[in-house]
Amino acid sequence: MSESTQRRLGAAGQMVLAIVLSGAVVAGLLLPWVGGPGLAARNATTLLQQVPEELADEPLAGITTVLASDGVTPLTYFYDFYRVPATIEEIPEVMQRAVVATEDVRFYSHNGLDVQGVLRALVTNAAAGEVQEGASTITQQLVKLTLEYSADTAEERTAATEQSVARKLREARLALAVEEDLSKDEILTRYLNIAYFGQSAYGIKAAAWTYFSKAPVDLTLPEAAMLAGLVQSPSDYDPVVDTEAATTRRDLVLDRMQDASFAPAAEIEAARATPITLVLGEAPARGCYEATVSGFFCDFLEKHLTNKLQIPAPVLKQGSLTIVSTVDVNAQAAGDAAVLNTLALEDSRAGVFTLQEPGTGKVRALSVNRIFGPNTA
Repeated sequence: MSESTQRRLGAAGQMVLAIVLSGAVVAGLLLPWVGGPGLAARNATTLLQQVPEELADEPLAGITTVLASDGVTPLTYFYDFYRVPATIEEIPEVMQRAVVATEDVRFYSHNGLDVQGVLRALVTNAAAGEVQEGASTITQQLVKLTLEYSADTAEERTAATEQSVARKLREARLALAVEEDLSKDEILTRYLNIAYFGQSAYGIKAAAWTYFSKAPVDLTLPEAAMLAGLVQSPSDYDPVVDTEAATTRRDLVLDRMQDASFAPAAEIEAARATPITLVLGEAPARGCYEATVSGFFCDFLEKHLTNKLQIPAPVLKQGSLTIVSTVDVNAQAAGDAAVLNTLALEDSRAGVFTLQEPGTGKVRALSVNRIFGPNTA
């Protein structure tokens, strides 16, 4: 038997054990295995040989930026989720350590599955009589979140979230494959870019801005600990809604960081003594209703992009594109003023001003004596 085959069989055995035990963690008892553990082991060995196409190296859904013709002035942003991908260099070590201590303290030593962590969670939950501690590694969580967010149909979403042995087997297989294909830094970066932190913020960059109006690199220890505490249950520990619950959760993260020797005791104590102080940042303007320059021009542009240029709506809203439009902010401001000086907003008559560049046909301004919205008439 070759060394490669031995490694695969060992990983398969570890996967089967971890899945069975994690089923006990989730359900409180061992899940039944149709066909018996022998069949499961054979299936696991086969699955380990498959390439995880669902986790191909593709950019996560991000925000498309629409600029005025000067290439600088923002017009609006198109997006489904408020997510701005960050690089590992943009994520400070304190944030990395806070998440690892909370979600997967053996992250840097396991191969995607953590049997020791499963056993610990099983004992903890059995003693408490309820599920208090999860057992999925960061890699397994990344797999689950990626499959969930990339699902195109209701069936795919169900398959990504259902409580079943089949799903756990698939996640475990993919977690092992991901660990072979990606470095720990790449896995952690992807996880911190895809995790939901509450308040419509997906990923650490959006979360840092949403709660503290700052970039991730500027996060302090207590701030990083608070954010790390949100990923498992953003609504339960939402600091905007319940500061006490958020503080309790943050302090638990700090305890785990201290247990893992991820920060000096003095810094941990100082962080515990620091009250949560939020500096809420607003999400970027979204779509044409929130456009900062002429919602009517924005609507014209969006229709041109999707109908004339045939850009699919998912690409427009998830492709992290930068679009430089033809609108001239000065001409637009002059047009707005001219229209409103002629016909007031409340006037029943509609006033329209359009400026089109001779020779090129580029629309430089589009003004209407109305506030653009779903009921604009």
